[in-house]
Amino acid sequence: MYMRTRYFIAGILLLALFAGCSSDSGEGDAPGGGSGDLYGYVRDASGSAIEGVVVSDGYTCTVTGADGRYAMQRHPNAYYVYYSTPADCKVEVDPSTGLPLFYQKIRKSQAQYDFTLTRQAEETKFRMLAIGDPQVTNAYGPYFQGPNDNAVRKSDIDRFTDETMADIKKTLASLPDDMPVYALSMGDNVQYYGGYNSELQQQIRAALGSSRMRLFSVIGNHDQDGSALYR
Repeated sequence: MYMRTRYFIAGILLLALFAGCSSDSGEGDAPGGGSGDLYGYVRDASGSAIEGVVVSDGYTCTVTGADGRYAMQRHPNAYYVYYSTPADCKVEVDPSTGLPLFYQKIRKSQAQYDFTLTRQAEETKFRMLAIGDPQVTNAYGPYFQGPNDNAVRKSDIDRFTDETMADIKKTLASLPDDMPVYALSMGDNVQYYGGYNSELQQQIRAALGSSRMRLFSVIGNHDQDGSALYR
């Protein structure tokens, strides 16, 4: 059950990867550069090979061999290479955001992409949270804290941080410290006023990654808003 759930989470995320997860400008990315060999090694922190890990570029899937090596023909439209986290390994996170980091951006001039995973005892119990369409905007709006209160002007991102994430953290605090917690945001994390706003993207990622839960996200139409980053 647990391993199937992990593969589901990783699979659904990469169907529509939360593309701005990288702060990279995108210059030199694979699309448009033609196909070519794509390979690498999946090892643990001690350098030992991890066999049987599924690796994909979003078009082709393969598994690592006994030496931890994978190889495939890179698809010309592939942006990322990524792996499905085995049940006996931790979900690695980006230290700058606190969000899962199980992928690398493909470069035209680079063929090898290695991954280092952290071993752990196989988890048999966990909690799963779902967050539906936060649609945080980059606008300020008045709201009322109660029927007799004056209107308060506060940004959506501040409200999401002070209310939604505070409530989630309260739920997490009620769970045992050793209980793994995963979450899936169902997309439309933001909704832009005035077009794509990279600052708002960074703010919502910082908020979503500010707790101990490992949060994955799919992309919604409001997240991309016609930005070339998502084409």
